[in-house]
Amino acid sequence: MTGNKTDDSVTGVNQLRAAGKFVPRLVPCALLLIGIVLVVLGTVNLVSAIHLEFSASKAKGRVIRDITVSGSHYPLVRFITPDEKTVEFRGSVGSRPADYAVGDQVTVLYWPDHPESATIRSFLEMWCLPVVLIPIGLLLLAIFTFSRGDFS
Repeated sequence: MTGNKTDDSVTGVNQLRAAGKFVPRLVPCALLLIGIVLVVLGTVNLVSAIHLEFSASKAKGRVIRDITVSGSHYPLVRFITPDEKTVEFRGSVGSRPADYAVGDQVTVLYWPDHPESATIRSFLEMWCLPVVLIPIGLLLLAIFTFSRGDFS
């Protein structure tokens, strides 16, 4: 007989089971997708940092001002190119408290065609992002790989 309480509860349980299988299937897909994205972004940043380190021009710069944005301190750096062009740029990584004091000397890496896009040669500016993104991405991929059977 259809429509009785037993049939309705069985149908409800089957619907919950079907819905429950959908969520665990999303978990491995999310792990895989996020892991791949993090590894790719980290690798792109790593290759860019290596290229910058070994191919860019180097100059000595000096921190001329501390720029505070939302409580984070960014150094404003000035350097002079070999053709006597004075360039100022803001560091791309802010910190709390400030990593640099006004007057600190820093090594600057820049492309001669675009010196205004310079980078301070430091771990935080060049290497931190790939060092964080790649291992997290690999960890997510490892979890995906070794736990696939647990999600089905």
